[in-house]
Amino acid sequence: MSIEFHVGRTDHHKVEDFLARDHDGVAAISLDAKTAAHQSNLADVARSEGVNVLLDPRTDRLEHAGLHLEQLPGYRDDGYDVERLASSIADRQELTERVLAAQDGLVSVVTPAYFFGRDERSAHLNLALAEAAQLSTDLPVRPIVALRSRTSVGLITELATEYTRAGFQQIDLRFSPLGGENDSIAKVRSVFAAAQAFTSNGITVTLGHSGNIGQVAYALGHVAAYSVGIGMGEKVDLASDYTRQATPPKRDENGKRIGGGQWEGVYLPGLAMTLKKTRAEALLGHSDIRTRIGRCRLGACAHSLTGPTTDHRTHYLHARAAEMAFLQNTPPAWRPEAEAKRLRRALELRELVNKEYKSRGEHQLSARTLASLVDGIHEIRDAAVA
Repeated sequence: MSIEFHVGRTDHHKVEDFLARDHDGVAAISLDAKTAAHQSNLADVARSEGVNVLLDPRTDRLEHAGLHLEQLPGYRDDGYDVERLASSIADRQELTERVLAAQDGLVSVVTPAYFFGRDERSAHLNLALAEAAQLSTDLPVRPIVALRSRTSVGLITELATEYTRAGFQQIDLRFSPLGGENDSIAKVRSVFAAAQAFTSNGITVTLGHSGNIGQVAYALGHVAAYSVGIGMGEKVDLASDYTRQATPPKRDENGKRIGGGQWEGVYLPGLAMTLKKTRAEALLGHSDIRTRIGRCRLGACAHSLTGPTTDHRTHYLHARAAEMAFLQNTPPAWRPEAEAKRLRRALELRELVNKEYKSRGEHQLSARTLASLVDGIHEIRDAAVA
């Protein structure tokens, strides 16, 4: 296993070309739920290259009415009542069938309907929905287990046991909120321990939308893979997502929508960070630091001084995949130190940028999550030696 990319609504041509050329380090892609019907060529190419194809149905959004998500599988104007679903086999089966129908002919691994596991009831509802899907398809099933970051150890342990007993061999594990630049060492520890609870039960775990945290979790052996979007989707904050989607779009005096375009995130490997395009361009414009923070010599970037910003999606794909391929080719015992070196170098470079290359009005590049990850690596390494 390795890295998984979530394909946005306009990413499919870039991903198709990338997979057709080189996909070392890539385990799977996840199609966009709203536009999956237009991504069938990508699905065909991925399967032919031995890359798994999934689709995140995003049914957790459907618990909330008014989010304007009519294109999602299973959509209803009035949303879904978790309490009712938990008590009704018929309602669960109807939702399951609608979600599976949207994936028919597209995926190699099925993703069941799911909701945000805020408490025991919603967490167990997700298990019930996963079992319903498992009984309704001959394809492998990978449930999404979406939980609060502060979910109790007892519930995590219980869920790990129940998913194992139900016969699931793989899951997509997500914690919310998680993956920004301000995560504490305590949160990192708890996420790693939760992932290990499932892994120790023999379940293959993908840490969903987890960026640097996912890559470190892989290096430490807590998970088999992690997932990100393409220039985005490196963190999970479901509460913010629901609030944003419930907010009506801004419009001008003629009723034309203002803003709302896809965010253009440029991954700078030296900083271990994805920045908005304008700031990435400014930093790469400094000749004394550009090779340290973001010079890429892979693919088309090798023939362009501004490669990462010229085609930020393709750069993101091959840069992230290359990092994972490097870890895969590193002996497991050496992977933690390889990640520690990468993150320590990124910490030093972020400090340099903050001190010498930050323009007036720009935010400081945060270092808390990276520092927490480095500390986490050291703790595990010291425990292994003791």
